Amino acid sequence: GSSAALATKSRGSKSKILRLATATGVMEGKPFSGGLIGGESSFGDGEAFNFDPLGLAEKFPDDLPWFREAELKHGRVAMLAWVGLVVPEFVRIPGPQACYGAGNVVEAHNACVGNPQIPFTANLVDLDGSKTGFQAGPLFQVYLFCGIVELLTSFPKFRNISNKPNLTLKNAGDYRLGINFLPQDPEKQKEMKLKELKNGRLAMLAFGGAITQAT
Repeated sequence: GSSAALATKSRGSKSKILRLATATGVMEGKPFSGGLIGGESSFGDGEAFNFDPLGLAEKFPDDLPWFREAELKHGRVAMLAWVGLVVPEFVRIPGPQACYGAGNVVEAHNACVGNPQIPFTANLVDLDGSKTGFQAGPLFQVYLFCGIVELLTSFPKFRNISNKPNLTLKNAGDYRLGINFLPQDPEKQKEMKLKELKNGRLAMLAFGGAITQAT
């Protein structure tokens, strides 16, 4: 009797989890998230884990390309950031002592940001802060570069102000970089894109955990 009750409870819990993890659009015969990859199992057993407990894919179908663009960008940045966390523990390049000689990544970030009067900016006539007392760190160059990249890539697609195709499910996150390394086989291409997604998701969690521990 107790075994049967436990089995029934287990099946009920599992079905509840599945209901939470599956968008209602799938139940209506529509492909999950417009058919975007990302929920497939990494073990090649054909099982999908379409995790969307809030049903965002169904509620905001027109925003799916933006969701995927944002996910890919954050995942790629997180992968680079994780490398940036690990490498300085073994190798340091020459640079300002306050930034490059800091004891940990948080101290290095604070030193490299400096204390600009307006965040994320630099006073070009007083970079060292000798006149105003507000010194911009070298990280403002990174912010500037990121802003230029955004203005030249995603922003035109979002605002439809370029001769390139608008942001779609097909071109979300595609900047035509590294396409020569993609396999010719469509199935292998899909596998590589799935790996990028999963590694990016893992990197976002790993980076968040590392920064939480460092602060």
